Amino acid sequence: MVPLARTKTGGASRLELLIVTVVIGIVVAVLLERLTRYQEYAEKAVMEATIANMRSGLRMRVAELMIDGRMAQMGTLLQQNPITWLAAPPANYAGVLQHATAEVPAPGHWYFDAPARQLVYLPQHHRFFRPGPDGKREVRWQVLPLPMSPLPFAAASPHAPNGKVEGIGLRVIKFYEWDQTI
Repeated sequence: MVPLARTKTGGASRLELLIVTVVIGIVVAVLLERLTRYQEYAEKAVMEATIANMRSGLRMRVAELMIDGRMAQMGTLLQQNPITWLAAPPANYAGVLQHATAEVPAPGHWYFDAPARQLVYLPQHHRFFRPGPDGKREVRWQVLPLPMSPLPFAAASPHAPNGKVEGIGLRVIKFYEWDQTI
């Protein structure tokens, strides 16, 4: 009688299948983490580009006032919604909130807080976003005079000593940290 020999059938053993599954799972987890980080990095870049465009729009408005000899009207810019300085509002602009009790838009949207005269962005992806001391996941900007210059204008501000300003700028009001380490 011939002893029965064990023959290899060419298939993978359960152990090999388990190892391959674990390796694939680790690779997928690393890729998903990176994808999340890149999504946040892209969101932050778009937010900053939008603010840069608004700052350019503000400079254009100031230049128009200077050219037309209407520097006394520069103070009116302090009351304006910076979104209006863009050629078109961003697709994720939710509009103007007239009351502090109004419903806040969903994350990933801009809105103008009319009572505070502040532009607000609510991050959609906030895994790497660290809010300010109040814990709210938002970034706020306001149009403010840049102090300490001999250029007076009609609408003096408490932010500018003696009502004199260097110019007007869109300044971040609520500081934040958004980790961009990749």
